[in-house]
Amino acid sequence: MKIAIRASLVFLVAMLTLGASAAGGATNQALVVLAPPCCAGGAFTVQTLDGTAVGSVPVPATADPLNFAPAANGSVVYNDSSEADIATGGGGPVWLVGPGQPALELDSSPEDFDASISPDGSTVAFARLEPATGASDIYVVESDGSGLTLVASGDRTNYLSLPTFSPAGGSIAYDCTVAQSAGSSTSLGCGPVVDGSYRTTGVMLMNANGSDKRMILAGAAGEVGSMDNLSWSPDGQWLTWTGCAPTGGNPQSCVSQLFAYRTDGSDLLHERNPANQVTHFGTEQSPWHAEFSSDGAEMLFMRGVDDSGREG
Repeated sequence: MKIAIRASLVFLVAMLTLGASAAGGATNQALVVLAPPCCAGGAFTVQTLDGTAVGSVPVPATADPLNFAPAANGSVVYNDSSEADIATGGGGPVWLVGPGQPALELDSSPEDFDASISPDGSTVAFARLEPATGASDIYVVESDGSGLTLVASGDRTNYLSLPTFSPAGGSIAYDCTVAQSAGSSTSLGCGPVVDGSYRTTGVMLMNANGSDKRMILAGAAGEVGSMDNLSWSPDGQWLTWTGCAPTGGNPQSCVSQLFAYRTDGSDLLHERNPANQVTHFGTEQSPWHAEFSSDGAEMLFMRGVDDSGREG
């Protein structure tokens, strides 16, 4: 898989993701960036890849958006961290905003996190933490707030996170790992894999209604919160995420790199395989929060820099 890489030097606390807009029958690539990146009551700014602002979606003055994701129709979903249960690690209630429409709260739990939206803007997915065990579940809800449905359960043992819709919206990829303080449970773990067995960690795939759950990449997360995001290629055949690649032949020393894996499960045992590694940067160039471009030819990612452009 050959992909051009484009580095985006942005504020470390800003989150970056890709949207698409149609103009004259053509699909234009765009970014959605939270501005200002550090303060409540900001706005989601839509920019072309050269940095030109082409639109803006305001958020309520008291909101502090976190874990946001855009749809092609201009809607943006986010967790409002101003109402989060910070003590337990919740991200905050799920809200939806869009051009010319009032902000709508889709779910009010302070334990919600990792809000995501289908490409067409019709359906929202998010995870909800269970503080007593550190486990979490995944829910979907319609963009008008109706039809809240549990689609993946952590069974009080597994921590499920990063639900991410496929380009067609019919599937959801998500991360599964053992909860930090899991209570008693009959859960088998994460899976199943193709042979019917279960693993402690991995990237899962399911239909958007929760059916046909299966693991497509084993061992993809060693601990809760170790994966920053999942991104689908436009053709639905690849997922990318940031992993730690060993350096100098020492498995205990590693550098964050981008990896891409097939969604058909053929890369099940290829976690951190050099053949799946996309970037080969030095320590100070570590990428994070990667996204495929709208045409699949490039990946965009973030790096932390200071005002003089120095890494780290």
